[in-house]
Amino acid sequence: MLTTLPDLQGTTPAPRNVSAGESVDFMKFLMLPLFGIVCIVGLLGNALIMYIMQFKIRQKSITDIYVTNLAVADFIFLSMLPFWTIDMGMNGRWIFGRALCKITSGSTHFHMYASVFFLAAMSVDRLFAVVFYRHSQKLRTRNGAVIGSVAVWVFSIIISSVPFYFRDLQHNNQTGFSRCTWMFSEEIPSHRQWFFIHFFTRSIIGFALPFLIIAACYSAIIIFLKSRKTSGQLTSKRQDRATTMVMVVILVFLICWLPNQISNVIYALQGLGVINAPAVPSAIHYYIHMFSTCLAWSHSCVNPILYAFMREDLKLKMTEVLHSLMCHCCGSVTADRFLKANKAPKGDSSKPRKGICPCWGKRKRTCDEGELFVNEVREAPENLLRKDSEKRDQASYNAPQIVGVETETTFHTNREQGNTYITSVVR
Repeated sequence: MLTTLPDLQGTTPAPRNVSAGESVDFMKFLMLPLFGIVCIVGLLGNALIMYIMQFKIRQKSITDIYVTNLAVADFIFLSMLPFWTIDMGMNGRWIFGRALCKITSGSTHFHMYASVFFLAAMSVDRLFAVVFYRHSQKLRTRNGAVIGSVAVWVFSIIISSVPFYFRDLQHNNQTGFSRCTWMFSEEIPSHRQWFFIHFFTRSIIGFALPFLIIAACYSAIIIFLKSRKTSGQLTSKRQDRATTMVMVVILVFLICWLPNQISNVIYALQGLGVINAPAVPSAIHYYIHMFSTCLAWSHSCVNPILYAFMREDLKLKMTEVLHSLMCHCCGSVTADRFLKANKAPKGDSSKPRKGICPCWGKRKRTCDEGELFVNEVREAPENLLRKDSEKRDQASYNAPQIVGVETETTFHTNREQGNTYITSVVR
């Protein structure tokens, strides 16, 4: 004989004293559109982060490695979110089969574990980078970060294996519908014990212990920074920015996941009889749980937004990628406009140069006009750039002319290699 227990993953049906129509309306007009926005924004944002980290940043820092892995974990979870959204929209009816029931349930817990473990790893890395920077050069290596990331993935998979085993389909013979829920055999008491062990594991190993590590690391960092300011010593701006970014990311994670963790702890304590559970769940309890679930799931789309606002290099790369997606001719601009738009501010040669999109310029080029790459000359001298406006109609750039096609000499710059390419664009 099997027994089912309600889950706290956002798929719990409405309590008895909440009308079915009220529950459906609540999910239809608030939760479902919100989950749709979270899914779309999160998938696009994390995909953009993964693309930039893989193809646009060659010299990745240790923080970049952890950020990439965190984006992968968020992307995996968000790819499963549409299944839960449809399940909620159908009031708990599961139509995707047994395999996806187990996979989506496991991925939800896996994402939570992987996220908090990567944040803990980033905190420990910040501790060594700021406080023990003189002795951490041998410990803080990219290979070490990769090995640590693999360890986080493996441990997260192991600890989230409980849903793969105990989540299953419950078929209702009266309605003919199935639900994806926890299934335990009453003949094996250890299965029910596993259920409560899982919730305590989720709350203690998956939340409390990592945050104790995070709190200890940042307490030590704050004390160290205050002591250096008192003694008149300063830390580098790069270290300060990295430390601030990681601290904000961790704070946002705490805000998003803490209500859901409290909800899980209360439910587990009620199941063990430590606290008395209400005979009939109230509507307010149901809606509080739904809000905490929505807040926890929305965390997956927040990190890319934080990176865009807090890291100038990622902000610049995101802008370039989005411009190139909106108009594929953004790879080159006319020379005179390039010098005006990409000129670094006086006295600040370290500031990244901002890219521009020729489709938004005075000529309003469209993508249909296209580009004809006739010649590419690497490492063009600066005098060619300054005199480009005077020699625009000359053929001194070794660009063969095509009969019947009017061209305009242009150039663009590869910022990663510092090379300049001279091309001709069909007008």
